[in-house]
Amino acid sequence: MVVLLPKFAWCIAHLGSDGNWWIKEVSEDRNWDFEIPSLLSPEQVKQVLKQSKTELEPYGISADDWNEAFYRFRVDKRLNDGCVRLVRTVERLKNEENPKGSEKNEEKLLFALPNEVEEDRHPYVDFLDKLIKARTALLNDRINFVQKLSADEVKEMLDDAHRSLYFEGASLHVFREISDILNYIPSGFEIRSSECA
Repeated sequence: MVVLLPKFAWCIAHLGSDGNWWIKEVSEDRNWDFEIPSLLSPEQVKQVLKQSKTELEPYGISADDWNEAFYRFRVDKRLNDGCVRLVRTVERLKNEENPKGSEKNEEKLLFALPNEVEEDRHPYVDFLDKLIKARTALLNDRINFVQKLSADEVKEMLDDAHRSLYFEGASLHVFREISDILNYIPSGFEIRSSECA
């Protein structure tokens, strides 16, 4: 895990061989652990926000939750080594189509980096807990379990799946972490296709 200060203004990211964006350098002092920090690309932001609005807005997940949980960045410039320099922005993540002409104007596209620590708070971790509770509530509404599923059970199953990545020497990307929550269905159950994303 990387601890980032609230004031940090820019970062340099590179596109990994897995097709995801990973942090290479940040403007502030950082505390590296064994996990490389990752961030959501504009396309990934659009995908998770759309699914969240469609499925989890009725369960209390709002755009405000996403903006509280992530630092937002826009492209400042592309570097010679295939990396991009991103600068912090106050623009908010929105569940809408990309602005007209944004494909040609990278400044309008937002990347999102988890806000791991801010003044003794853990906005991203708190957000994941809220997301898991919302997904659990959705599953309990749509699947006729003999006994209602608990958020703790869902979290434990997800943690087990993610723990195997570390044993394999891989890092967990934020897009996978969030997607696994948004798409979680207990083994042996299913949601009718008309009801799922």
